[in-house]
Amino acid sequence: MNNINKKIIWGVVIIIIIVIGVFALKTIAFMTCYNDQEARNCYSDKFPYFSKKSENSRVAVSDWKTYTNKNIGYQINYPTNWQIYENVDGVNNKVKIFDPTRNGKPDTDLPSVAIYIDLKQEICKFSNWEVGFALVYYKTACIQINPNIHVTMVAFDSDSEYLEDQILSTFKFTN
Repeated sequence: MNNINKKIIWGVVIIIIIVIGVFALKTIAFMTCYNDQEARNCYSDKFPYFSKKSENSRVAVSDWKTYTNKNIGYQINYPTNWQIYENVDGVNNKVKIFDPTRNGKPDTDLPSVAIYIDLKQEICKFSNWEVGFALVYYKTACIQINPNIHVTMVAFDSDSEYLEDQILSTFKFTN
């Protein structure tokens, strides 16, 4: 066997070992937190940032602020201590409604407790709350087919999920 073949074989072996190692670490992590509720508690114990309870998870919707998007023609209510960013990522009509105390950092493993409302060309695929990257919970709601209004929600715990579902329930068209 020549040197080039040996290098290729060793490269493949190293890649296989890395893949098996990553898989083993993920398996061990998930074995310690094996269902949704335990995953929330387990992850929150290890990373306090994710366990901070929302102060307004059970507040009256009537006390909330209202955001109105005149371009698309909708409005949605949100807690008074949450904030709005318009044209998120430079995208017209993409809106982020978020809890500033749990805003995370862009391009890091600390996402925001937030709701993103966006017009997209592709067909929207609804999903219920599901565990995603870093045991953060995600939900996609499809508001309208044409134009496709996608609502992506990000939560760290059941209080955040409940609050974001409450926020979504206030969505209505104004046109």
